[in-house]
Parts: sequence; C-alpha cells; structure tokens
Amino acid sequence: MKKTTVYARKRAHSARRADPHSVYRVLNRTEPLREEERTQLLVPVRLSFEKMRSGTGTEHDFDTLAATVNLCMVVAETVNDDMLHFTQQAQDALMAMHARHKRTGRWGLDHASLETLPAVIDVYQQLLELCAPAQLKRAWIEVIDRVNTKNTLPESWK
Repeated sequence: MKKTTVYARKRAHSARRADPHSVYRVLNRTEPLREEERTQLLVPVRLSFEKMRSGTGTEHDFDTLAATVNLCMVVAETVNDDMLHFTQQAQDALMAMHARHKRTGRWGLDHASLETLPAVIDVYQQLLELCAPAQLKRAWIEVIDRVNTKNTLPESWK
C-alpha cells in the first residue's frame, strides 16, 4: 500500500466529490432577472424617452434609446421577421432624430419616433421579464461587437 500525506488524501477525496452548489450556479445564469434588476434596467430607458419627448434630452438619452433599440433588434433577429421589421422602423426613426439634431442642434421626437419608440420600450420590458441574464448578456455583446465593427450604423454616422 502506497503511503500518502494527509493533504494528498484530502485533495484526492475532494476531486472525486461533485460540487453541491453547481446546480445553483447554473440556475443563477438561467433564471429571469429579479424585479429590482428589471427596474434598474428599465427606468433609465423610460426616463430618456420622457426627456426626449419633453425636449430636454441629451446625447446620453439618445444613446440610451439607441442601445435599447439595438438590443431589441438583435433579439428580434432570432424571433421573427415582423419583430425585426418593427425594430428597424424604430432604428430608422432614431437615425432621423440624429440627423435632425445634427442640423438643428436640438434633440426631439417626431411622429415616427413617437409611434415606434414606446412600443420598442415595451418590447424591451418584456425581454427583461422573459430572458435569462445570460441571453441578455449575449445580445449586449453582439450589439457592442456590431457597433465596434460599425455594422449597424448608417453611412451618415460613420
């Protein structure tokens, strides 16, 4: 019989034993966001929309809305064509808003953005309720990758 140290015996024993908390780690990645997490992610988007609607919006508010629309668009690509078309209309409205800001120096909403953005924000809220954090994280990474490679930006923004 081979002699081993106490340390080696304990290490060999722990290597054979499964991690009893591994199930919880997996569940933590796949369970939906808690209500306070959803609120933290949704409130800034709704505030940015309200500030744009009232005419007091800033570039940060525009960026918040654009990121939200882009996230919804990435998820829509995996859902169906109707949702993708809808989110593309919202992105077109944002592009028109950006072009108007470049011309006039003011942020504001037009008819198209008043129609599409509230509905996209509602879709975003549903995504927060239904998607797991890991799914949202993958979608955000895809949005960031596309922005970094300028795949989703119109020619006037490049």
